[in-house]
Amino acid sequence: MFETYYTTEFEDDETNHWWYRARRRILKSVIGGIALPAGARILDIGVGPAANLYAIYPQGTILCGVEPTLELVKVARQRGSIPVYVGTAEELPPPVNSEHFDAIAMLDVLEHTEDDVQVLRGLRERLVDGGVLILTIPAYRLLWTAHDVAVGHYRRYRLRPLVRLLRQEGYGIERATYFNTLLLVPILALRLLRRMSGAGANDEEAISDTRIGSRRLGRLLYGIFAMERHLLRCLNFPAGVSLLVIARKR
Repeated sequence: MFETYYTTEFEDDETNHWWYRARRRILKSVIGGIALPAGARILDIGVGPAANLYAIYPQGTILCGVEPTLELVKVARQRGSIPVYVGTAEELPPPVNSEHFDAIAMLDVLEHTEDDVQVLRGLRERLVDGGVLILTIPAYRLLWTAHDVAVGHYRRYRLRPLVRLLRQEGYGIERATYFNTLLLVPILALRLLRRMSGAGANDEEAISDTRIGSRRLGRLLYGIFAMERHLLRCLNFPAGVSLLVIARKR
């Protein structure tokens, strides 16, 4: 079952860390280009402290969120008036589980679920015909390190098998691409070095990658990563640290 963790550092990371801020700019650009009806109803699963919920969706959409960690739900509710419920991708709360949505977003959430097939099948039932599923997911088993342990991942993905899985579960693929491509080589090098050195080999020693690096380095990495929003308007990347898939219920 997808569970997140709560620390004040995590809350601050999602608001201020270069990776989260740059990803928000990319997601806002991509989601803004999706054809959705006026007043579209959008469900965001795994909203954390809800920084994305208030930043990446088009004006005029009707939003609600689901988050498994009670402390983060409280933070999300304090942020504004968008309803956020306690629940998981596997067990959606009653106010949500009886509704149908024009779009459902799971942004770096599917990898936290033990049975991703069952989750995708269940979400399809919550979409209207032609409804959109928006996924971002970490890529490549090769990139697995203590970071994945620290944040509770079950797996990392490759694009083609993920696309096949979605098609098997009744989704048509509107767009499928890697992203966080410009930083792939340095991130791969860092993770391989950490793996070879045995850093965080034990669960007790595992730390998230967000705990690494200085503010000056963060500003540089933010600029490089955020630049991809311009490139993604006209092309798909053949490789990257993460995957982005836009799928529609057939």
